[in-house]
Amino acid sequence: MAIIMRKGQARITRTVYKKVLWGMVMGFCLIAMAEVAIRVMAAAGHPVIEDRWFEYDPELLWKLKPDFKGTYSGVPCRIHPYGFRGDPSRTIVPKKTNELRILCLGDSRTFGYGVKEEDSYPVQLENELKKLAPDMSITVFNGGTPGYSSYQGAVWLERYGLSLEPDVIAVAFSFNDRRAVEDKECQDDRSNFRRRFSRYTYDRRLGAFSFYRLLKKGVFRLCYPEASPLTLSDWKLRVSPDRYRSHLVRICEIARAHSIMVFLLPMNDHSPAMPVLRMALTRLEAHNYPEAMRLLDEIPKATDIFSPMISYYWEEVAKHCGLSIPQRFNRYLIFDPMEGGPPLRADVTYNQIMREVGQELGVEIVDIGVLLEEDPDYYLDFCHFSAAGNHKIGLSLASEILEGVMRVQRSGTESGW
Repeated sequence: MAIIMRKGQARITRTVYKKVLWGMVMGFCLIAMAEVAIRVMAAAGHPVIEDRWFEYDPELLWKLKPDFKGTYSGVPCRIHPYGFRGDPSRTIVPKKTNELRILCLGDSRTFGYGVKEEDSYPVQLENELKKLAPDMSITVFNGGTPGYSSYQGAVWLERYGLSLEPDVIAVAFSFNDRRAVEDKECQDDRSNFRRRFSRYTYDRRLGAFSFYRLLKKGVFRLCYPEASPLTLSDWKLRVSPDRYRSHLVRICEIARAHSIMVFLLPMNDHSPAMPVLRMALTRLEAHNYPEAMRLLDEIPKATDIFSPMISYYWEEVAKHCGLSIPQRFNRYLIFDPMEGGPPLRADVTYNQIMREVGQELGVEIVDIGVLLEEDPDYYLDFCHFSAAGNHKIGLSLASEILEGVMRVQRSGTESGW
C-alpha cells in the first residue's frame, strides 16, 4: 500500500514539475513574442516605448548613449559617438588656429527637447555666427543632456567638455536643480550617485529589452499610488541654493583655468501663474506677508507641475501669518526616479544666484528669460522652447558671444582663442 502511495505521489510531483516547466516555457515564449511585437511596431514607425537614449554612469548617474539613433519624446534624435547631440559623422579633430569653438552646456532646454536637431539653439547659434563672421571657422557643440543639474554639468565639463577645446562656454542650468526628490540620498552628489548606480545593476542589463522597460514603467506607477501622500516638508531639493552657487562657481573656475570665456544664461519657467508668483515673492522678501498671501491666493488652484511649488510658498507665508496648514501631495508627483519631481523653488531664486555669480566673477550674463518675455509662441510647455524660441536665443546669443570675443581680442586679454 505504501509503495503504491509513493508511486502516486511521485506521479503527482512529476505532473506538477511538468506544469511548472510548461508554464515557464509558455511565459518565456509570450515575453519573447511581446518583445518582437514591440520592436516590429517601432521599426514600422509606431513605437510602444522609446529606446533608451541614455546609459548609466557611476559619476554622472546617466549620460547620453554614444551612437544612439532613434526618437526622444517623439522627435528624431541622434547622438554623436562622443556623447552629445549632433551629426555622428562630424569628426572631432584638433582645433585649427583660426577656429572658434563654443560649448553649450545645459539640460533638456539646451539639448532641444521637443524640437528637431536643426532647431535647437546650439545649431541656430552656429548658423548665425557663420553669417555674422563668414571669415571665421566656427564650431558649436550641443552639450545639453536631459535632466542634468549644475552638479552634473560641472562633472561632464571636466570629463568630456574640456577635451572639445572650447573657447567659449554658454551655461544654462536651473530647472532640474530645483526639482523635488524624496530624501537626501536622492540629492545630487558623488557618493549618492555611486550608491544609486550600484543599485541599477539589473536595470542596466535588462534595459536593452523593450518589454522590460514597458513593464517597469507600469510597475513604477503602481508603486506610487494616489493614496500615499507626502507633505512638502518631506521633500528635498536635488540641488540646494548654496550648492547651486558652488557648482556655478566651479564651472567658471574650470573655464578660467583653461582660458575659456563663460556666458551664464538665466532662463525662466513658463506658466500663467509665474508673473503673480514673482510679485508675491517680492512681497515676501519685503516681509509684506498679508500682501504676499493675497497674491498667492489669486493664483488659480491647479494640478500642473508648479502646484507644489506654489503651495510651498503659500506655506512659508502662512507660517509668518500664524497659520500652520501643511499642504499634502501625492507621491506619484515624484514621477522620475532619476530626474526627480516638480520644482520646489521659483526660477527667480536660482536666476538671481546665477546673476550674482556672474557679477562676482566678472562673467558675461545673457538673460534668456528677459529676452523671450514669456511669449507663448517661444515655449512648447512649462519650460522648453519652441523652434521659434530656440531661433531667437541663437540669434541673440550669437551677437553677444561675437561681441564678447571681439572685446577680448581688442583688450589683448589672455583667452583660449
